[in-house]
Amino acid sequence: GIDQRMLYEQMERMGTRFFGETGTDYICWGITCDRERYLESLRLFLRVLSVESWRTEALRKEREVIWRQI
Repeated sequence: GIDQRMLYEQMERMGTRFFGETGTDYICWGITCDRERYLESLRLFLRVLSVESWRTEALRKEREVIWRQI
């Protein structure tokens, strides 16, 4: 029910960090968070990964980032 930007903002308020790395043959995602907020952080992280309604412009920007990393 909330967009990707709001998910990132909520993670930041909790002190949770979302990161990713892309290579030619792999993609790796992860989070760092406080032990007390592990389950809440994991739920948010899973929501970020399951966003299906990418706007065209946001998707284009993400593709550019991935291609630069490869």
